[in-house]
Amino acid sequence: MKQATRRVQGRPEPVRQRLLAALDECLSQAPEEDSQSRQWLLAALNEADNDPTRARLRQALLARDWKALEPLARAADERKQPPSLLLVVARSLPAEMKSSRLDLFRKI
Repeated sequence: MKQATRRVQGRPEPVRQRLLAALDECLSQAPEEDSQSRQWLLAALNEADNDPTRARLRQALLARDWKALEPLARAADERKQPPSLLLVVARSLPAEMKSSRLDLFRKI
């Protein structure tokens, strides 16, 4: 994980953001039963990206803690957060949170 962190952090900002987006997408697509890979991806993201809002979004997303994720998603500033992560969050919100999901898609 340390090697991945160094590689991400050592890149120019535009490349770094794309690498983080790719890791976020990998985390969202990792099978739930593969907890080792999911935990590694989350740890790598948290090490490489020191934004606390994104860390909280990722943690709630990984835990499938919809009650925690919904207010975090509503409060996320779409001007400061990468659209790729916000799209992962919006797509992940369950059907019963349809209005929050739609609001987030509109913000994005």
